[in-house]
Order: sequence, then structure tokens, then C-alpha cells
Amino acid sequence: MKQKGFYMASEFGFRPCKIEDLKGQPKVQKMLQIYIKAAQIKKESFPHTIITGQSGCGKAQPVDTIIPTPDGDKRLGDIAVGDYVFDRLGKPTKVLGVFPQGKLDNYKVTFKDGRSTYCNDEHLWSYCTSKDNLKTMTLREIIDNGIYRITGNGRRDYKYKVPISKAVEYTHKNFNVHPYIVGAFLGDGCCLQSQLTLSSENDEIPKIVASLLPEKFKAVPFKYTQNNYNWCFKLKSPCVNATSGCMVTTVQTKQLFSTCEEQVCCDSHSKRIPEEYFYGDIEQRLNLLQGLLDTDGYARVSKDNRTSVSFTSVNINLIHDVIRLANSLGFYCPRIYSDTRKKYKTGICYSITISCSDEEKPKLFKLNRKKMLMASAIGIKKHNFSHNHISIIDIEKMPEKEEMVCIYVDNDEHLYLTNDFIVTHNTTVSNVIAHELGYGFKAFSGPAINDKKVIDEILLNLKENDVLFIDEIHRISQRLQESLYFAMEQFEADVVVDGVATRVSLPHFTLIAATNLYGGLNDALLNRFPIQIKLAAYSKTDMASIVEKICQEKKIKIDEKSIYKIAATTRGIPRNANSYVARVYDFALVMNDGIINPEIVDEALYVMGINKFGLNQDDMDYMNFLNSNTRAVGVDTICLTLGMDKDTVQTKIEPYLLSKCYIQKQPRGRVITDLGRSMMGECE
Repeated sequence: MKQKGFYMASEFGFRPCKIEDLKGQPKVQKMLQIYIKAAQIKKESFPHTIITGQSGCGKAQPVDTIIPTPDGDKRLGDIAVGDYVFDRLGKPTKVLGVFPQGKLDNYKVTFKDGRSTYCNDEHLWSYCTSKDNLKTMTLREIIDNGIYRITGNGRRDYKYKVPISKAVEYTHKNFNVHPYIVGAFLGDGCCLQSQLTLSSENDEIPKIVASLLPEKFKAVPFKYTQNNYNWCFKLKSPCVNATSGCMVTTVQTKQLFSTCEEQVCCDSHSKRIPEEYFYGDIEQRLNLLQGLLDTDGYARVSKDNRTSVSFTSVNINLIHDVIRLANSLGFYCPRIYSDTRKKYKTGICYSITISCSDEEKPKLFKLNRKKMLMASAIGIKKHNFSHNHISIIDIEKMPEKEEMVCIYVDNDEHLYLTNDFIVTHNTTVSNVIAHELGYGFKAFSGPAINDKKVIDEILLNLKENDVLFIDEIHRISQRLQESLYFAMEQFEADVVVDGVATRVSLPHFTLIAATNLYGGLNDALLNRFPIQIKLAAYSKTDMASIVEKICQEKKIKIDEKSIYKIAATTRGIPRNANSYVARVYDFALVMNDGIINPEIVDEALYVMGINKFGLNQDDMDYMNFLNSNTRAVGVDTICLTLGMDKDTVQTKIEPYLLSKCYIQKQPRGRVITDLGRSMMGECE
């Protein structure tokens, strides 16, 4: 089901990066302020700290997502710590953390130019504000706020515009044939004949091609016949064909394109850009695009000095190849246009517009006529166009969950390029302490630490006073947890180098661990953490003030009773407040002229499947099952009976029910409490 439309929920969010941002956590604030100040005075590393609360990850994409890397395209699931991906400036950026997330809800995000990618609803997106600054929101917040607003003339104004990447910096490749030549012959080359033939109305393009031919193919262009546009290339030094023994006087097609014959030496409907040419450096890919645009491209300047660059072909696959090439260079193509040209008996003809700034358009051509035409319009008239971002136009929830993973990259913006060079945000983690101290920060996930070698590599790459963050530390095996003891206390580690166990000294570092399963850690490891922080859930009063602020910002009319009704169901999570206000306001718009009252709140929450205690259907199914059993029930039995996975039960359902004392853990399993039964009675 597609989730889109016009919503008025707040963009108010909570992502602490400073101590003062930890709203609703006064004790934690005070504690961290004192300890951080003390560490600064003593000029020492911050003490090892464990934080008990909700996991900091979950900003994930499917493992099968294909993303560009300096070593070529890779599955996101195959990315490892230490690998490199690209940031939004097209530069390589190191992966510092890889966080497997299991199976999560999957959403398809579609952009104005037709590109799309997949992620879960907690995945972060950075979008451009009206002042070209970047603001970050989860996909869930974007859905709740609505992806567009209706303007006065009834048109949709898409609210979330993701920045477009700069050209990605692949390394230089040694191609057998110059990229411009490949582009020119994909455009106007006839490669089915034995000799190389190029169609051109004048000699400029043939001369460019001749100047770029490999040394052994040095040739001069000449017209095949005087009354057409076909040019051939006469060898300056004729040679003997090794197979036939005949004297060869012209450049032979298949000999020149021997490494990419299947892609180039075919009819117009079958031509493709050879795969290796997508990974040349910026200049090489630009040369390839120039060859395509000099031949089958069009440069236009309208009467009001608006410039446009387009590419046309009868080959839809070649069209998609050119789009991919343009995206890798930091350009984008708004849409594919199609037209039926019966006159030329070519069937459907496709065209695309390549969008970039007026200043960039001249460099899309080598052909002097087209280059000068684009240059002539520079600076004449400024148009209110932005070529630096692209709008999200659709968000669709997919029917099946997908195995997902999130990564953490080493750059200040925390942005990387996902499939089709789409700019997206990496995961966020608890980096408050590192931020305040000004120390280096490295993040890893417990599930990714599955071998002693992984721990050794992490420890050996730390620098003095670095903050090492391990999320979901309870998911590290007991054996591997023991490997951390010595490093945390003595700042030394026993590592295996070339098959020999060696004790090495480590820099002083701070281990900050996060877990929502405190009992999953052994006592010996817990004792190594001098600071143990329990993040408290936001109180009902805190949540009420958040709900009130959301409504004030968006000028939503709501009474005090309704504020507290919504606050009571949020489970102390500000994100839920954002979401619930948006949904309740939808009901108010339809049923009560946009005014939220208690009756509207009750109706909306009922339809949403949220009861007055903040429990959803999965929670109630869990409680009903325990309530129907007179004895303790093991978690495996619960999962099997309810069709839930163990991780969901232990990390998403049970922590809240335990915190409210609705259930208890006993040696033989889980039981419902008297308070839980009382709550169930009130829900009937």
C-alpha cells in the first residue's frame, strides 16, 4: 500500500549530538557533564561506559542493494569494515561500521527522475532546505509529514529534495580504445562493415576520432563516397592481414573494437556501453559522454535563452546506459521521452534531457558548434532552476520484509551513495561523548564481531583517546566478550601476527557499549564499565510537552485532554509522538474541521490498532497468549505459537512490557503479572 499525500505533522525530531540535547534525561545529563569535564581537566580518556536503552541502529537498506564503490559495484551485504564507498562529493570514504539488522519492513523510495531505492522506515534521509542547508529525517517522519503539499493552483509541491552527488572519482583505466571513440561509434558509427565507418555531416568529428586512434591505427578520415555522410579511416601505414594475407589500407572495425565487439559491433537496437567504461575516471567518462552527445546529442537555446542538452536513440537499453553514465558524473535526466517515427521505420524513438547548470553544459561536447552554442548563453539570463537536488515523489511499502544492513562511514556529513548514485544517510549511533570531547569516533555492531580476528583488527586500528562504540554488545559471544577484558583494563591485547601470538600495547581508548538486553552480558564484562547509564523513558509529562510543541509549530488546534491522551500512548518515544499526531490530525481534518478532541483521538488510535496503554496488536497477542497459560512459557514456544521471530520478541515487545511490570521473567519462562491482567481487563 502506498503511503503518500498531504499531511501537516511536525518535522520536530530528537537526535542528540550534544549533552543539552538529551531532553528528559536530567540525571544522565548531569552525570555526563561532570565526567566529561573531569576527563578534560585530567587530560585522560573517558571511562568505559555502558548504556542501557534502545539500540542506536536500524537505519538500514536491503543486503542485495548494489552500491558503487572505488572497486566497482558491490552488494551492500558484502561490504565490510575497512572497505570504501563514495560520499556525496564523489570521493572515497571508509566504512567504519557494518550493522546487520535482520529482516525489516521494506519501503520503495522513488525520485523525480525515475531512480528508486529501498530501505526500512527508520532509514535516514538528508534533504535540502530552502537555504540549501541539509536537514535529516527518518523515512517514517517523511511519511508522517507527507511528501508533498498542495499549492494555490492545485499542483503538488514535493517537500523533500535529496542532494545530487558530484562526479564519482573512479581511478584512471587503460582502455584499448579511447572513450570518445566508443561514444562516437555508439552514436553514429556503422560497425557491421569490415571497415570502420562513421556518419557525419562535416569532418570535425572524424578528425577528432582520427586523432584519438591507438598508435597502430593512425589514420586520416576520408569520405566513403562524395555524396553521403559516411567517413572511413585510411591507415597511414598499410599492413597485411594476418589471416587473409591481403593488404589492409583502412581501419578494420572488429580489430579496433576487439575487446568490446559484442557491445559496439552490432546494429543500432543492440548497442551498449561496454561495462568497463562505466568505471573510468571522471575525464574518461566525460569523454565517453561527449562522443555520444557530439553524434546523437542535441544542443538548443530557446528564444528566452534557456539551454537544453538531450540524447536520442531507438535503443532503450542504450538510453538507460547514458542515464547511468550521466548520474555517475553528477548530472541527472528528469525523464525518458518517447515518440513513434514511422517515417524512418525505426519504431519508437527515445530521448532524454541531461540536466546540469548552464556553466557545465559546454563541457558536454567536443564538437565546436555545439560547445559554442552552449557557451553563448552563459550569463545572459539566470533561470530559477536548481540542478543540485531531486525530489522524492513516491514512497511505497513493499509486501515482504527484507534482510537488511546499515553502515557507518567516515565523513562529517555521514552521507554515502547507494544504488544509482542516490545520496543517502548512514546509521546514527550514540556519539555524544566523542562529540563533546572532540575525540575520534569508531562504531561497530555486535553481530558484525563474530571472530577474534575482527576484535584484533578493531583494537589495532584505534588511536589515542578514540571512542570505540559497540552497539548491541550483548550479541557478541561470551567467548569473544572475554577478549575485551584485558584491552579495557591494561590497554594491551594478545593478537596473532603471521601465526604467532604477540602481546601488543594499545592506545588509551574509551569503550562505549549499548544494549537493550542487560542480562545478555556476563558479570565480568559488566564490571569493566565504571560508568553504567540507564536511559530513562520520557515521562508522560515530557511527552505531553512534545505533543503540545508539535501542534503549536503546525498550528493544530488541540485541547489539553487530547494532548495527554496521545502522550499516554507514545511509550515515551518522541518519534511515536510525531507519527501519532500526524495520523490523528488526518482524522480531525476529515471528521472535525482539523480540530483534535478526545473523541477524535480515541477513534484514530482504535483504527491504528493502538490501545490507551500504547500497546499494539503484536503486544496484545503476546499478552493474550501469556494470559491463557497458567504456567510460565518459554520464549521459543511464544515465538513458534505467535509466528514471531525471537529477536523481535526480545528487543521490541518484551522490554516495554517488562518496564511496565505487565510481565515477569522466571527461570522457566515468561508469566503475566497481576498488573498485566488488570491492564488486560481495562482493554476489554
